[in-house]
Formats: sequence, C-alpha cells, structure tokens
Amino acid sequence: MWVIAPDKFKGTLTAQQAADAIARGLKNFDIPCVEIPLGDGGDGTAEMVARGDKMTELVIPDIQDAYGQPINVTCYRGKRDKNKCVAEVASVVGLVKAKARGEVNAMDASSAGVGELINRLLANGMTDITLCLGGSATSDGGAGCLQAMGAKFYIGGEEVREPITPSLLGLVERIDMSGLRARGRLTMLCDVNVPLLGKKEGEMSAIDFARQKGVREEDMPALRRALENWARLAGASPYEPMCGAAGGLGFGLKLAGWVEAVLTKGAEYMIELTGIGEIENLEGVITGEGSVDRQSWTGKVVGALWKVCVEKGVPLIVIAGCVGDDVWDGTGGQCGKEPAGTGITIIDSSYGHAEKVPPSVGEAMRRVTEAARRAGEIIRTMS
Repeated sequence: MWVIAPDKFKGTLTAQQAADAIARGLKNFDIPCVEIPLGDGGDGTAEMVARGDKMTELVIPDIQDAYGQPINVTCYRGKRDKNKCVAEVASVVGLVKAKARGEVNAMDASSAGVGELINRLLANGMTDITLCLGGSATSDGGAGCLQAMGAKFYIGGEEVREPITPSLLGLVERIDMSGLRARGRLTMLCDVNVPLLGKKEGEMSAIDFARQKGVREEDMPALRRALENWARLAGASPYEPMCGAAGGLGFGLKLAGWVEAVLTKGAEYMIELTGIGEIENLEGVITGEGSVDRQSWTGKVVGALWKVCVEKGVPLIVIAGCVGDDVWDGTGGQCGKEPAGTGITIIDSSYGHAEKVPPSVGEAMRRVTEAARRAGEIIRTMS
C-alpha cells in the first residue's frame, strides 16, 4: 500500500487537491494507494484536525488581520466537549491572504489579531485551545498578540496604543505583563522546528522566514535587534525549539499565563492523528509541497514523513512545485548534492521560482498529475 500524503501547495492547491491530482496520475499504474492529505500547522491544518475530531465550524467576526483590516475568522469547536476548539494563525494573520491584498512587509505587520481571537475564544468558554502556528505574515515574536491579550509596551514612558510591530518593538524600553491572564490550556502545532533566534551563525530561526514575508535585506539587522530586545525585556530564552514558528508566536504565547502551554511538531501530530505510521503493509509514501528546500526538513510534512519512511524502511517520493538549490542541506548533504542513502526521490513539477505559481488551480493540478505519472514509472521499476 502506497500512501499519498501531500501538504498544501501554498497559494495554489490545498492538500486535498494535491492528493487528488497525485491519485489521478497514478490511476493507470495499478498501484494500491490511499489518500491521506496532511498539514503541519499552516493553512488548512485546523480544518483537518476538526474533521478528525468531528468539530463544528464557528465564525468569529471583526478580528484584525496582520495589517489591521477587520476580517471574519473561521475556527472549530468541539460538539460534546465545548471547551475544546482548534484555530489557525493563517486564518487570522495569514501570508497568502496578505499577499492577495497587495505588497507585504512583516516589519509593519502585527500578530495582535491572534490575541483578539484568543480573547474571544476564552470569553466564550473555550479553555482548551489547539492553535496551528504556520503560514503567518508576521515576525513580531508574538509581541502584538500579547499586547492584545493585556501586556503593555512603553516607549519613552508612554504606553504604545497602536498594534506592536517589529518596527516599534525595537524601540520599546519597558513592558508590563501583569495583565496577562490567559487561563486554560494551549497546544501549539508548529510548522517549523526553529527557535526565535539562533545561538550560532547558520542556525535557522524565525528570522530566516522573514524574507518571504516581505522584509527587505537592509531591514534584517533591525528585525534581529527588535526580537533580541523583545526577548531581553520578556526575560525568556529565545532559543527554545519551535518557539520561532509563525514569526515567533510560540515564543510570545508561552508567556501569557496559561495553566499549560505546549509547543509540538504539527506534522508529526497530524501523522499520529491519521495513523500513517501504523499502516502495516506500507510500501512507500508520496508527498509534496509548493517549495521543497532546506526548510522542508525543519518540521514540515515532507521531513516528518521522511522520518516515518526511514523507520519503516520504505521509499519517499516528493513532488515539488519548485526545488531550492539548498534542498539537500537539511538531509546532511551539500548544496545541490544529494547524500547517499536518503531514500528520497524528488520530482520537480516545474512551477519555476518559489514566488511564481501556476496561473490557475487547473494548471497546477495538471502539472502535479504529470509529476505523479513520473512517480508511477519510478514505483513500477521498484516492483
């Protein structure tokens, strides 16, 4: 049995659409397979979790997005256990939605809307919250989120009233977090296993994801200084694994006074939830995502499935929208060179540059289906 378990192709295909396209490409090869689309904490993960737990949809109106615009946010509440809910950062301060509205720059974006959403969930009795951390347009270390939840930030003795962004965070001189009373439990599903700040040169951190959120190269030092200032004022370590997910929201949210706040790897959570690792007759896995590069091995679906395949001794085929030059860095190889014995085959479905996506969903599905036909040929040679 082959498992078709892609992540979303961000900005183009949902995980389910990608799985359907792959299945279509394999249909003439007589390969037994099952579709199990996955998420890692990014766009669409909350819906997958809710479907597995049979939750009901809940719409929270008038929450601000990363740039202060009011939006309606969809989350999910338990049917029987009504204190349980699941929500995702991407539906509040999501990068895809922000880009669709125009040019973005995370130096001027705030996670305040996430704090507003949490306040509303808690006020409505939902004290067991699962929050998917991924796909955000923000890089403020969760400072904006905590501000909305009751933390106070001061510049020159004056409280900052506007939503905190990295541009302001570097100027903050004092913070007061005595007003934070999150109560309840928070489980954070992280799409990357990186800290807020790296301890040594070359270590990936939240800052590495800021470029794709519009931060200019000349502003990167200012972003680092802002996050260093935030960590110093908060008195918390910025080096904890996974706390850098969603622009550092994990770092900030752990300071909010929860009874319990846990960071967990979103992709591994979903793999356990769906039972992929427990399939006894597993012959191999076909996965994929929009851009496969060094980041793919830092807690995302592709990297998490690779671990399953290594454990089971089966091959992994990855269908990529595009492939980064640094793709093998995270597997122990060198730039552009695959190390021996990875058990990974990567098929490029030719989107081109990571920022260039197909002109339509139909075209994207056609390309992924064609890549899946190539995967079918490879699988046939394995038999």
